[in-house]
Amino acid sequence: MSEEKKDISGYVFVGCILIGVAIGMYLDKVAMGSVLGVGVGFIAKYLVAKK
Repeated sequence: MSEEKKDISGYVFVGCILIGVAIGMYLDKVAMGSVLGVGVGFIAKYLVAKK
């Protein structure tokens, strides 16, 4: 994996976590939003790194 893809996939992962936390805060379920954000973040990180 190239260095550029590592950097971008890291940003995608962190972005998904933050979006998940924000959704969780909106729904008053921060823990659920965090776990959802991490799960989506891992999948998105894999897809970005695969390309």
